[in-house]
Amino acid sequence: MPAGARLVVHGKAPPDLTMWFVHSHDVLVGEMSAMKRHASSGALWILWNKNTSSESDIRLTQLSVRKAGLDAGLVDFKITRVDEDWAGLRFTVRKP
Repeated sequence: MPAGARLVVHGKAPPDLTMWFVHSHDVLVGEMSAMKRHASSGALWILWNKNTSSESDIRLTQLSVRKAGLDAGLVDFKITRVDEDWAGLRFTVRKP
């Protein structure tokens, strides 16, 4: 998570919203199957740093995030610009 962010969990019910801040393409692809479950109980936002600084993984783009989600059987249906550095796609489970 970004510096200064904190995680707050209320109750034991599955979350209806999960925001996943991804910093590397390898983590995105490697953890997608584990994170997919969050899309089935609500919405999974995958957020990436779109800044092209040396601290960012240049392989993290809107297209690569979308592809990772689609490859996992999810579908994206919203996009947002969080701020100058962060963008996000919202995913849910693809209906049969």
